[in-house]
Amino acid sequence: MARKCNNGKTERPCFKTMKIIIHRGTHEIGGSCVEIQSKKSRILIVGGVYTWDADKKMIDGVLISHPHIDHYGFFDYLNKDICFYLGEATKKIIDLTVMFTSIRGSISNYHPIKSGTSFCCGDFKITPYLMDHSAFDSYAFLVEAEGKRIIYSGDFREHGRKQKAFQWFLEHAPENIDVLLLEGTVLDRGLRGKGVGEFKSETEIEDETVKLSKASKNMTLLYFSAQNIDRLVSFYRASLKTRKIFAIDFYTANILGCLKDDARIPYPSKDYSNIIPIEAEK
Repeated sequence: MARKCNNGKTERPCFKTMKIIIHRGTHEIGGSCVEIQSKKSRILIVGGVYTWDADKKMIDGVLISHPHIDHYGFFDYLNKDICFYLGEATKKIIDLTVMFTSIRGSISNYHPIKSGTSFCCGDFKITPYLMDHSAFDSYAFLVEAEGKRIIYSGDFREHGRKQKAFQWFLEHAPENIDVLLLEGTVLDRGLRGKGVGEFKSETEIEDETVKLSKASKNMTLLYFSAQNIDRLVSFYRASLKTRKIFAIDFYTANILGCLKDDARIPYPSKDYSNIIPIEAEK
């Protein structure tokens, strides 16, 4: 049973020596910050603000599940000696975001992770699993220590272009789990009461885009996050089917260029001549 600490945080002393402390994220979607302690080690699954406890042992590592700002945005406030564990593509996206936005700092002390490949951080054995999410390079984590097993879901969905990754996880998820830390993602946005039913798959969105684009000889304007690679691929495929140029801005071109070695995706090049980067008029 959870209990409130004197500092207002939610602490779950689920095991004899192992503890889970939810610093932030029990009353809102996004920006969660969870600490897991063993007898000798501490790790953070970070997003929201973490208030440093000066009287406690140094954090051994920080896990970043995916490159959405509510899951890494406060990295520059953490001690530079702490090692970050994140995917290579996640690191690239964060670096680009820092370059193009007002976010400051850099993650220089880090260890790249891969789906299904376990690594150790202090007393903890951690295994990342690729998940389907609007953010590229998203992971769930299995955290093991002192004979106990915890799963942190990360943000996830089942209607993207990596839905097979989520289905694989459901079918092959680690067994005998002691605690499941589940992200709400879009759980509390009240969409169903506003005429929105199930989320459309990327294939459905692609087909609808083709239909709308064919209905007009003029340009089709698309508004979406450049970091949503699944959506970008859907729109690119729609442009091919309608024989229209896929014009993108400079930031989107950089996102595609930096991720071209991490997945088979279109990017500005001779191989994808339908993609044209454009510059804003000065």
